[in-house]
Amino acid sequence: MASISYTLHDGSTIIDLGIYDANQNKVKTFLDQELAIAGSHQLTWNGCNDSGIIVPDGIYTYQMNIQGTAGASNIKKSGTITVDTSPPRFSNWIIPSNTKDEGKISVEVTDLSTINTTAAILQFSIADS
Repeated sequence: MASISYTLHDGSTIIDLGIYDANQNKVKTFLDQELAIAGSHQLTWNGCNDSGIIVPDGIYTYQMNIQGTAGASNIKKSGTITVDTSPPRFSNWIIPSNTKDEGKISVEVTDLSTINTTAAILQFSIADS
């Protein structure tokens, strides 16, 4: 999940906020000429486009356009979000030599850095040879 936070200090204004792919195609619309009032705001993107389909891995840009009021200039803000849906990889497991065939050892790894939370449970048993 990716969060986009912004604060309007006073009054209200019209805001556009969307997420674009590397080719500048809009994949997600959050705000389209919507009135926002003063205060703190936070939007969460789950990595899906406007059709509800998870976007391909890559770097995406969020673009916000805040219309100026009373003759003030428009404000444009942007930033990047990296989408990586690949599961974590594990290698070079070290099993303590004093471990006997005592059933199963379970390891649970949760990766919160990707767009979707992924949990992998690895189970194996150890037997004397």
